[in-house]
Amino acid sequence: MLFRSVLPLCAALAMFFVGNIFISCKFTSIRLTETKIEGHMGFIKSKTLSTPLSKIQDISLSNGLWGKIFRYHTVSISSAGTAGTEYVFKRMAHAKEFVNAVESEVEKQK
Repeated sequence: MLFRSVLPLCAALAMFFVGNIFISCKFTSIRLTETKIEGHMGFIKSKTLSTPLSKIQDISLSNGLWGKIFRYHTVSISSAGTAGTEYVFKRMAHAKEFVNAVESEVEKQK
C-alpha cells in the first residue's frame, strides 16, 4: 500500500530532475570568436558572458560520475579584472574541443 503512494512521487521527482537537466542543456550556449568568448545561460533567469580572450586567466574542465557516463563536462572560465569573475557552464558536450580551441586562440594573441 505504501509502495503505491510513494511510486508516483518518486516518478514525479525523477521527471523534474531530468527536465531540469534537459532545460539547462537546451538553453545554454557558448561561442568563441577571434577576440572574445560570448555565452548565454538560462531560460527564466538568464546570465550573459562576454569577455575578451586577453582577459582569460584560466579555463578548466571537471565532471562527475554522470558526466563520465553521458560525456559532458563543466567548463569554468576565470577572467581578469576588478571583480575576478568566474563563469561556469555545466553539462557541456564537446567541452574538450572547446577548451582546446580557446587555448589555441589565446596563444595566437600572445
